[in-house]
Amino acid sequence: MHRYIVCTGEIYYPSRGMQDFVQDFENLEEANSFTEKLLEKGNVYTWVQIYDLTQKQIILEKDNYHI
Repeated sequence: MHRYIVCTGEIYYPSRGMQDFVQDFENLEEANSFTEKLLEKGNVYTWVQIYDLTQKQIILEKDNYHI
């Protein structure tokens, strides 16, 4: 598994824990680009998080609730 993991889901239908896991990345820029695509209009996802496995913390949280 790479350093950064991306989790995403719908506001009304969270999957629980690692079931919200989508993909992992070694590069933060690639993870950020991926999250932008997940939140584009027309996609079912309403929130994303990037978690840093080295720092053991969420380093990015975004949603499209207000788009």
